[in-house]
Amino acid sequence: MKKLLLLFILFITFRTYAQHWETGAIITLHPSLGTRVSEIEKKEFSLFGDVADSVFDYAQFIKYNDSTFTVIIHNLNGQSSEKPISRAGLWVIYYQVDLIKPAPASEDKSPSKKDERYARFTQGLDMVSEILGYTVLWSVRILNVFTGGEWK
Repeated sequence: MKKLLLLFILFITFRTYAQHWETGAIITLHPSLGTRVSEIEKKEFSLFGDVADSVFDYAQFIKYNDSTFTVIIHNLNGQSSEKPISRAGLWVIYYQVDLIKPAPASEDKSPSKKDERYARFTQGLDMVSEILGYTVLWSVRILNVFTGGEWK
């Protein structure tokens, strides 16, 4: 029974490991490119110089895990070729595109760490002042009960 359970666990582990390597996600390398690099974008940004413009249809960047990336180049004749590309190679393409058509400035409205700490600090002060207020109020009520109502 133990061997069967061990075999089952190994099978499940291997299956999920294999699926992780087989499937990849199409990524958007730069906001100006989108998920597909068209022939127009190839010419505009001088990308994929080793592929002739006359046969190029589109290209896609695929991320398999944090360190494995590929470029799939689709030709007009229906064929495609997949080439591995390093993270540094992706950055080179990103900056090559960004020099010609810069990515829009991030409109990140999220608070900074300093703002978050200040907000937590002020919430803490509010909570302490509320607790102190209730403590004083209940102390006065308790004193009223024991002294016969002299603390009003």
